[in-house]
Amino acid sequence: MRPDVASIDAVFFDFDGTLTDADACAAPFLEAFRARVGRRAGLAKGAFGEAWSRLAEEVDTHPERHGWVVDGQVVAPACADPYLRASRVAKLLLEPTLAEAEREAAVDEDFAESYRHVRTVFRDEAAEIVDAVLASGRVACIVSNTRRAWIEARLSGLSLRSGELRVAGEAAKWAVAPSATEPERLASVPEHLTLDGLARPMLLRRGRYLDALAAMEAALGVPLGRALVCGDVFELDLAMPHALGAHVHLVSRATTPAYELRALATMPRAGTSDDLHALRDRLGLRGR
Repeated sequence: MRPDVASIDAVFFDFDGTLTDADACAAPFLEAFRARVGRRAGLAKGAFGEAWSRLAEEVDTHPERHGWVVDGQVVAPACADPYLRASRVAKLLLEPTLAEAEREAAVDEDFAESYRHVRTVFRDEAAEIVDAVLASGRVACIVSNTRRAWIEARLSGLSLRSGELRVAGEAAKWAVAPSATEPERLASVPEHLTLDGLARPMLLRRGRYLDALAAMEAALGVPLGRALVCGDVFELDLAMPHALGAHVHLVSRATTPAYELRALATMPRAGTSDDLHALRDRLGLRGR
């Protein structure tokens, strides 16, 4: 059992990729998206598959080179989840045949049309762990980029027995932007984090995300310093909360950048695992 067990009164879960199985959710999206991109590329099926695999390996192998760009700034590695990864691969694949503006518009269109095929598949252990958190006397919530109503409509699939999860949606964790409710608190966060193995600065001041976190602090009655924030993308989910004093836990993927894992291993109040089961030891949870 970890020594910080007694100092954690709440768990703030991310949704997509944390409580859900990202690859299973994205599988029908990827099938539709690849088909659309393949038609645009004009490549035979075999040649397209080879090109896609080669570029996907490039994105996974060099996360420091390939990022999710929002308003001209890199806000996360492109390998962070199946959707960002597919979008980056598509843009690289179409680079020789489409100008930048056309390429961006084409990929955005194909992404939007394909995203409606996404399904919700919870991690096998999600209900068990969330129930155990609630049964321990702690409170819990979800803070996600996804719309609140969309998440709430799917939470019945968890079949929770020990309580309920409050939801803060549209957190815009990617937005390096001012805070509407906590400007002074945001100003206390360092502008960026420097990690060994990552040449660019990791930008931390994400005001809309802070607004969502602050709303959940108020709703649950627990300050961030006594909360564990659990997510699957360090840069989006955990970097700013950790800078604000939260405990953090990364549910890693095969494509999680090595520089993130190295950094987390040296950080206080931080942990990593490849599934949610590790929260049992971290929080001293009992079996279901």
